Amino acid sequence: MYVDRTRSGAGDFDSTFPGVRTAPLKAKNGKVKLRILIGW
Repeated sequence: MYVDRTRSGAGDFDSTFPGVRTAPLKAKNGKVKLRILIGW
């Protein structure tokens, strides 16, 4: 799985914020479960 924050808007508060993050994600019985948290 990956999350691309390169075009997420203002990222000048932290030099590590804009970028692409990756992590392994294994399916269980052909499905994945995601919890997505969004803060503004």
